[in-house]
This record gives sequence, C-alpha cells and structure tokens, in this order.
Amino acid sequence: MASSPDGPVAAPEVASSPDGPVAAPEVASSPDGPVAAPEVAASPDGPVAAPEVAASPDGPVAAPEVAASPDGPVAAPEVAASPDGPVAAPEVAASPDGPVAAPEVAASPDGPVAAPEVAASPDGPVAAPEVAASPDGPVAAPEVAASPDGPVAAPEVAASPDGPVAAPEVASSSNSLTPPMMTKIVCVINR
Repeated sequence: MASSPDGPVAAPEVASSPDGPVAAPEVASSPDGPVAAPEVAASPDGPVAAPEVAASPDGPVAAPEVAASPDGPVAAPEVAASPDGPVAAPEVAASPDGPVAAPEVAASPDGPVAAPEVAASPDGPVAAPEVAASPDGPVAAPEVAASPDGPVAAPEVAASPDGPVAAPEVASSSNSLTPPMMTKIVCVINR
C-alpha cells in the first residue's frame, strides 16, 4: 500500500520514486517497470519513463523525440536527424528541408547553415552563398568568383585587377595566348 492524495492505493498501481512510492495516474510504464512522475513524459505511444525523457521549453518530451547532447538529452524541436541518429542543438542547423545535424553543418556569417549548402574548404566547411559548384564538387570562398551565370569555382577562376573573374571570361590555361598577343602574331605573319 502507498499513500496518495486520495488515500492509500494498492500495487500494482504504485511505482517507486526518489520521494517514495507514488500512485497512479502519476505512474508510467518503463522497460524496468513503472516509474513515477515527474520523470514521466507524454509520447505518441503513451507516457514514457526516464531516462528516455528530456526537458523542453514546453515541458518534458518523450523518446523517440529525444536526442543525446553534451549537456544531456534535449527534446524536439531542437533535435535533428543525422546518419548516426538524432543529434541535439546546438549542433543543429536550419535547412530548407528542416533541421540537419552536425557534422553536415557549417558556420556562416548568419549562423549555422545545413548541407547540402555546405562546401569543404581548406579551413573547414563554408556555407552558401560562398559556395560554388565545380566539376570536383562544391568549392568554398575565397576560391569563388562572380560570373554572369552565378558563382563559379576554382580552378575556373582567374585573378584580375578587380579581383577574381570567372569563366567564360577566363583563359583555358595559364599558357594560353591573350587576344592582343594573337593579333600581333597575325600582323607579323601577314608582313
């Protein structure tokens, strides 16, 4: 028998808690047997017991909405799907398709930006719009030049007095002859 606000309540409606036994309806089923509130969270499948429960701004939230974080479990909507399972904020970035988890997240001047907007760079990942498409995959600024068709990635980028300029304004190789040089050669041959 356990004491409850309504008087004594009998097992099996009674669960052990850090403060002693607690009566139903404060009791949730867990893999280890019933567990008492406040360790119990609502879930789509009914109440779920700690340690599957995480704190959220709206109160505790139950697994599978809960992700592990360096500070302990963190609840949805701060949780993103990752190839290794859910990952908790602050490793989560907003993307057009919803939150995406690290390590697909890059730092940007506006905050983290999610893959596929992220490109590898010598200094680590760099976020769009600093990212240009290249034959070898995305390449990050400062290797990116502006072009009439949008940014174009190195090695298609050439240096100019005004900064890098993109193909098709760029010669195909460093050994290519410039148009003025071609004109001079034609003149000599004609003579």
